Amino acid sequence: MPSTTPLPALPPTVWVVASLFAAFLAYTLADYYGLGWRVWYASDPAHRRNERLAARVRRTWPQLAVRLRLHGTRTAPLFGRNRRHRRFKTPRIRSTRATTTHVIVIIDIDGVPEVDEKKVARNCIKIANAWKVPRVTVEQCDAGRLKLTLQTTTIPVSATAAAPAYTHIASRHCGVDDFGNPVTLNFATTPGVALYGRIGTSEFVLHLTRTDPHPTAWIILDGKTPTPLTGNYGSLANNKVLTALTGDDIDEANTVLNKLVELRRHRAERISDTLGVTDFWQAGPTTEWPQIVVVIDYTTFLARTPGRTREIQHRNNLADANTTAVIDLLAHGRQYGIAVLITTTERLIPRLRENLSATFAFGGLGDQAAVAALGRGIQNHPAAHPAGYTLPEMATTTTPAGDYIRFRVSLPPTTHDQTSPLRKKPSRA
Repeated sequence: MPSTTPLPALPPTVWVVASLFAAFLAYTLADYYGLGWRVWYASDPAHRRNERLAARVRRTWPQLAVRLRLHGTRTAPLFGRNRRHRRFKTPRIRSTRATTTHVIVIIDIDGVPEVDEKKVARNCIKIANAWKVPRVTVEQCDAGRLKLTLQTTTIPVSATAAAPAYTHIASRHCGVDDFGNPVTLNFATTPGVALYGRIGTSEFVLHLTRTDPHPTAWIILDGKTPTPLTGNYGSLANNKVLTALTGDDIDEANTVLNKLVELRRHRAERISDTLGVTDFWQAGPTTEWPQIVVVIDYTTFLARTPGRTREIQHRNNLADANTTAVIDLLAHGRQYGIAVLITTTERLIPRLRENLSATFAFGGLGDQAAVAALGRGIQNHPAAHPAGYTLPEMATTTTPAGDYIRFRVSLPPTTHDQTSPLRKKPSRA
């Protein structure tokens, strides 16, 4: 029988190195599939779920970028032959950070000139569907870097019912965005607001009237109906916050606007002697000097009508006078506690747009109102585009930095009680 030589025993150092290498491979594989130290150190189940999602993002991003054409293409020789093949270069993920509500992904696009923020924004919906999250947003966080924010939780409508405590006397709670951050409207800095859209604008105005804790006089010019008591604001007829409510009568609207201009001038003359300040918001609204909010629902009172008849010329003269009065209130009303809300579905004239401080876009067919409110840049952000909104509580606005914010408005109560919920008396048992 042939003799067999036993294999030499491996030294213990080799076994230790092999064991450490095997443990490193096992940990790398576990972390690749979302079972690394980040998951075990997560604070709660939602955080652990998002850490696993971040691992899946790191694992599937190259294939997803190629499928969505978010890559650069170059050709290279195939093993030294004359044949050439295409090679895809995808943006590299620089870092990921997971929290309880969202996952932030930072990608580098320095070496991929074919990919930019607009191209990624057009594919946000497809990226959200691929990673099974409600929403994905993108923004330029630095030169050559993009930040993808993956929202993993949705804010229910009930979460927007209660408004937080007011931190400033001029702030009004509007709702919360997709990440649960409050969206407010500050009349001290944004006295002129335009509300674009076909659904939700009247509900938003009603919400502001019902969540106003300070002495405020609301004057509403409803140009959609000849009988305002049967319109969208008829429920405010018995509410003490309502000072005036008119229909589509342009003569009556002209009378109201002229009186408001006279009131603005009267306040300008007496504000120093009465309040002791030169700015209304330094003292705040009082019962004697309440804040005044003028709502012009639809620009029926401001639009000119083509024609040369005597009636049309008279109406056009009134429309020009109304436009001049509104511009006066927009330009000078903030200092004296007067704010103007204009609802429309079309682009406003330049003289009005130049005096606006903020715009809100609600749902409607097409993107005419959205582009008029938010600019053509909204077309590159389909996730925040209001054209697809079917609920009146959904709206989009912009930040001072130019970013788009989609938020859910706190709708007013649907009961027949006409009293503001903040002014209700406690019910007796």
